[in-house]
Amino acid sequence: MILALVEPRPAGRARLWTVAVLAAVLALGGLTWPAQASALDGVPQTYVGHVYGDTVTNPNADKPQSKLWYHAGSWWALMAEAGGTAVRIHELMPDHTWRNTGATVDGRRNSTGDALWSARNNRLYVASRTTGANLLVNAFTFDATHRSWATAAGFPVTLPTGGSESATIDQDSTGRLWVTYTRGSRLWVAHSEPNGTTWSAPFQPNVGDTLLSSDDISALITFGTSIGLLWSDQESGAVRFAVRDVSAPDSAPWQVEDALEGAGLADDHLNVKQLVGDSTGRIFAAVKTSADAVPGASPDDTLVGVLVRTPGAGGGPGTWELAPAGTLAQGWTRPIIMIDSESRELYFFATTGVGGSDIVYKKSPLDEVSFPAGPGQPFVDASLPVNNPSGAKDPVTSATGLVILADSKDAHTYVHAELGLGTDGGGPVDPAPTASTQPASGATGVPLGGNVTATFSEDVSGVSDSSFTVRPVGGTADVVATVTYDAAARVATLDPADSLAANTSYTATLSGVTDSAGQALSPNPTTWSFTTETAPVGPAPTVTARAPATGATNVGRTTNVTATFSEPVTGVDRTTFTLTDLATNAVVPAVVSRNGTTDQWILNPNSGLSPDTRYRATLSTGIRNAAGTTLAATETWDFLVGPAPRISARTPATGATGVSRTTDIAATFSEPVLDVTTTTFTVRQGTKAPVAAVVTRNGTTNQWVLNPGTTLAAKTRYTVTVTGGTGGTGGITDVAGNPLTTLTWNFTTGS
Repeated sequence: MILALVEPRPAGRARLWTVAVLAAVLALGGLTWPAQASALDGVPQTYVGHVYGDTVTNPNADKPQSKLWYHAGSWWALMAEAGGTAVRIHELMPDHTWRNTGATVDGRRNSTGDALWSARNNRLYVASRTTGANLLVNAFTFDATHRSWATAAGFPVTLPTGGSESATIDQDSTGRLWVTYTRGSRLWVAHSEPNGTTWSAPFQPNVGDTLLSSDDISALITFGTSIGLLWSDQESGAVRFAVRDVSAPDSAPWQVEDALEGAGLADDHLNVKQLVGDSTGRIFAAVKTSADAVPGASPDDTLVGVLVRTPGAGGGPGTWELAPAGTLAQGWTRPIIMIDSESRELYFFATTGVGGSDIVYKKSPLDEVSFPAGPGQPFVDASLPVNNPSGAKDPVTSATGLVILADSKDAHTYVHAELGLGTDGGGPVDPAPTASTQPASGATGVPLGGNVTATFSEDVSGVSDSSFTVRPVGGTADVVATVTYDAAARVATLDPADSLAANTSYTATLSGVTDSAGQALSPNPTTWSFTTETAPVGPAPTVTARAPATGATNVGRTTNVTATFSEPVTGVDRTTFTLTDLATNAVVPAVVSRNGTTDQWILNPNSGLSPDTRYRATLSTGIRNAAGTTLAATETWDFLVGPAPRISARTPATGATGVSRTTDIAATFSEPVLDVTTTTFTVRQGTKAPVAAVVTRNGTTNQWVLNPGTTLAAKTRYTVTVTGGTGGTGGITDVAGNPLTTLTWNFTTGS
């Protein structure tokens, strides 16, 4: 059975084949569906995919995000499911259709996600956002036997963003995850601990001016030991980049650079890439200017292009150059880039018209970026108008080929194109085999009695105890082991004769392994390293309770901080149990003592905590049990000191009668508040829907006014609701994030 409409042509507007005709041709000719992607060498092939739910809008947005990744011999994508709204993981099959794996990334309608494949952790991470709800960070593990994905333990993690313009994710050299987004015309970032499940509170980076236009966006990228942040600033007419070391505290200043600055140069279109191992350490970003908004602009002015950053000497500010890719006359939009690391070429993609038409591309040598003039070449070239091109974060090679996914807004349909790659500009029809490994490259704390495995993208031969080895780093002899290969599961297992040595680094090597066509494993040899766990000396103590709780709000200024341990511990003092003011990054002076003979320890600040301020409690690994075993890792948790906002006055008053049917309803708060909207400030009659109204602030006061759009019914009882909630849930909070307690009151209208 044919599962997708296919337009396998390099260019032009050939008639769309119907399912029935193509099926008949295959049946009459005795042909079978091709086993591998059949993209012609160096020529893109376009394929029309499944139809998603008609209430879904632009599922392939946003511009900085990547919807695709390559793993275990296949391309994978974040896609809204056929006929539905949930975003699930899909696999690109040899017949060019997308297989729904059933793994749910985000069940919220019109969510858009950014996919990050982490070879370090052998996991997929996704940051998924919607316009009016919190950001979700999810993680998935891969089952090579069943080619399925499962949500990792402790995920998804909810970050209190309250909705965002866009969101991207990356992983730094320490294993921490970072996200960036814009909300409320401000620039925000947050990061995890290396476990990925414990996160900082979102904060505005120390980059000076973080005030943006409402539709500005941001993206981030990690390189070396640095984290880089790129954002559009249409308020100032600039595209800015900031960089800092990943180990710096959250309050540390970033080194800010003007990538573009001037009239008509800033717009909310960004897509950033970096080639790991590039000797020059450069960063590349596809951007769109605002030349189309400049009166009298020349048709030859640059509308889209690629910014190239060359690092400064000694870690100083980098220099930026713009390589034009499309002109104002061409009207291209939504640019993205991909890097071919083998051929050292930079691919540039853009939509040929606002709202969708075709996806075209140009390419340039990576070492000296310069794109040819002219209209470019078709890449995603369908009968349907397409938009929102998306690719992968990682570079591509001849083993992966290149895939770009797009959507067709009017047809609610996915469309993608495939391109074979090679060092000569073409590409193999049959990609070389690859392997995913356990333990993952760079893994630490590996159990001493575990096996080492490699899962191949296709069936291979040549696996033996001489082609699959493990050796201590710096050693001269391989570990004595038995090597087996399960052809059905495509898994090679190395089982050491004895347990591995504790706290030791090992290197695993695969060489001389080939597929049925004789192609060697890519890369050949494949090597990776890992480090075993320290010899166990008994279980580590754990924290079983803490107060205030993680994420607590409206905490009292005279509150003590407590931590209860799983067993008696020592080493708890002012250096190992600390409280930090996150606004100033200063440690709070305090007395640390044990609560009698219990396993609870108390941190008592010398003076009252600052109002409306976020604090972080930290327990370090200097804390140990009687056996000398320390905490497994530093533990931190954050809380927010009050006071919470309250309503100090309201009109009409509670229980008022004879109220004018044209009255406005007002609530005065005890302090400035956020997120007062027609959702959080409502008036309704009984259980009916809220009355349509306009909600505005009374000048610069703390009074907010609800103005009903129609005259209220006579002699009717109405209920006013003012909804509070923790930051990011859509409820009303103060500026610091302390939530209002939801309040309702009633009044009755007159004749």
